[in-house]
Amino acid sequence: MSTRSVASRPSTSRAAKLLLAALAALPFAAAPSAVAQTTWPTTFTAQFPHNQTLVPGRLYYRSIGLDRVTAITYFDGDFYSVNVAGAAERKWRFNDITSLSTFTKILDETNGNDVDFPGDAVGSHAYTHRGIDPATGARYTTRFSPPIPTAANSQGTNDGLQYPWNIPHIWLQYGADTGLGWIYRDSNTIDQTLIQWDLRSQTGITGKSFLLGNYYVVASDATNTGVAILDMAPVFQSPAQKPNLLDKLTGATGGYLAAIWEHYIILMRQDTSSMDMIDFSDPTDLRTVASIPVAHVNSFPYIQFQDNYAFTCGTKINLETRQVELVFDIEDNDTAPTGFSDVFIPRPTGSVAGALDTTQHMLPLGNLVLSSGYKTTGKDGIGIWAHQAAPDTKRPYVGYHLPRPGQTNFPLGAPIVGMIHETLETRSIINGQTVTLRRVGTTTPIDCWTSFSDQDLLTITPKVNLLANTEYEVVLADNGIKDAVGNGLVGHTFRFSTGATTTANLPPTIASFNASASPTAPGTAVTFTVSASDPEGSATLQYRFSAGDGTPLTTWGSATSYTHTYADAGHYEAKIQVRESAATANLSSETSVITVATAP
Repeated sequence: MSTRSVASRPSTSRAAKLLLAALAALPFAAAPSAVAQTTWPTTFTAQFPHNQTLVPGRLYYRSIGLDRVTAITYFDGDFYSVNVAGAAERKWRFNDITSLSTFTKILDETNGNDVDFPGDAVGSHAYTHRGIDPATGARYTTRFSPPIPTAANSQGTNDGLQYPWNIPHIWLQYGADTGLGWIYRDSNTIDQTLIQWDLRSQTGITGKSFLLGNYYVVASDATNTGVAILDMAPVFQSPAQKPNLLDKLTGATGGYLAAIWEHYIILMRQDTSSMDMIDFSDPTDLRTVASIPVAHVNSFPYIQFQDNYAFTCGTKINLETRQVELVFDIEDNDTAPTGFSDVFIPRPTGSVAGALDTTQHMLPLGNLVLSSGYKTTGKDGIGIWAHQAAPDTKRPYVGYHLPRPGQTNFPLGAPIVGMIHETLETRSIINGQTVTLRRVGTTTPIDCWTSFSDQDLLTITPKVNLLANTEYEVVLADNGIKDAVGNGLVGHTFRFSTGATTTANLPPTIASFNASASPTAPGTAVTFTVSASDPEGSATLQYRFSAGDGTPLTTWGSATSYTHTYADAGHYEAKIQVRESAATANLSSETSVITVATAP
């Protein structure tokens, strides 16, 4: 069985405060407007120890007695933490940016300090940043706290992580809920609720929601009611209609706090102690493609990403190979969790002593990761660990985006969403400069809201609706947006259209991806062969293969076949990636499940 990445598819403590008026109210049916231009610095210096060679697995800092810390964020040299229910906001800083031992708490809300958390929708579990206001050069400081529809009960909460949008986040595991779905867009008017409908009756699912281009994704919490993906195009009709259900998976599918990595829904399963990956690249065919065993999973696991790695529950996971690469010694007892002895690192010499819960937030920052934990006495704190030896010099990149390159019939009011899996220096996200949306054939940026959440979603929303039957391009400037270390983004450009045609350079078309044998026996060589072409007919293509068993991906090259021998029995998802050698952002992928079994 195989699936293809589709190149074109039509289509709080104080968090309870209402959003203060900071942006001019704009009608949503007018023509796109231009954004004010200002000159901005292009170099950002990291304000934390970032260029040191470290010892992987070593704990360099530990502070306990903080209760349940559910979110950590970084902004311009300062770190901010918040406890469950939006309580106990704290501000931290390295007093010496060359010394890991100088991490210090400088403000604490529990001591009466105003911490001035630099994000929206902090609530209990997450945050978002809105970058820089081009008109003033300052960061946005007012908080986005839209109203919850009155038909939602106490389990219905705001998910304002994709400003200016608000969608439901329902924890059914905490109690019964009405199953209401809603899509709200802030514009400084009294009510911008675009649609409100019975989501549970439509899908059988409630949970955490995401807006991904023209798609609405909902993923269950630990009640495991499933995941679903819907087409939002009807929402932008007049009158608005509820989204159309495209596909859903039900039965033993869910996780406390779902996340998105590239074109996968990521779920931490407490009941199976595993990380599930659900591929939504074809939204009409959702598929669970991997279930990765994870150590230390508790009832409330969170997930963060850096490049191709996931960090959760004291574990570092390579999502390309789908293998655990490092398990931290969180108990400080030199004892590997069952099944993880080959990747477990006992607390290295020189580490800070003491157990430390890491099941809540794990914020990757260069070759460091900052952890926070559950409210277990003696373990409830913040830690700073090394997850790799060398300093981080890898440039952040766009792992996926919606709309897809060359997508047509994109809804006029839908957000544009890119996945950049890195802790960014969010003040480098500047509309009209490092992030630009414009009509094809013009150089004038369209005025947009931009936000970047701890879910690694860069959400771009025009302040007025796009024009019908018009082609647009998104330009993410090369070396424009910076990660927290200062590495600049790999430039990325794509086009899409609100009409039926596009002039975009489309990704390669994969005609076939085949294995010489499946099932096959352990120790037997399997040859994978791919056939692909450039839709425009002129580009030279490059190929990269993954066997799906933890073996590193091959390097990019011209070879259209790859031979691999599987040592052990199992089901492996082999993967081919194809790109244009002169346009590396245009990439297609396809997978194939290989069964390796010993003959009876």
